[in-house]
Amino acid sequence: MSQKRVFVRGQACVETVLVFCFLLLPVVFAIIQMATITYSYLVAHEAAFMGVRCAVVQESVSKGEDAAKFASTLILMMAGTRDIIPSNVTLWDKDPLGKGGTDDAGQQVHMFSVHQEYHQNIFFPMLLHLSPVPLMKFTTHARMVRSPDKDYLTKAYPGAAEW
Repeated sequence: MSQKRVFVRGQACVETVLVFCFLLLPVVFAIIQMATITYSYLVAHEAAFMGVRCAVVQESVSKGEDAAKFASTLILMMAGTRDIIPSNVTLWDKDPLGKGGTDDAGQQVHMFSVHQEYHQNIFFPMLLHLSPVPLMKFTTHARMVRSPDKDYLTKAYPGAAEW
């Protein structure tokens, strides 16, 4: 009884490797890029929030603007990633609800808004050598109302004015 030998030449293996390289590998890179962008957005939002917290405890708007810029930039630089490049921090002292800025007791109420701009490194252009500087610009905001009660302000944020 003679049996014919079937020669397997590895066509299925070659097809699997090609499908993986050309279809699945870009999907994996896209997932990694989206995770990096999401992490950077969360870090930038936290930096804007810390900047507005520092601005709220300052006694003047000019000191608050300096503190907000310093805190936001410092948080972004200490984020543990080189993918975030801080570009601009703006602080606005706004009138909450447009009602003259006073509460029921007649004390002045301030609302601070921090606008944080940053650039994000993008991996795909670097992998494909399409552009020498692959950056995308993003923005995030944070808002906070300053309590008109000075005692509450010092209890809620002890030592923050010196920061």
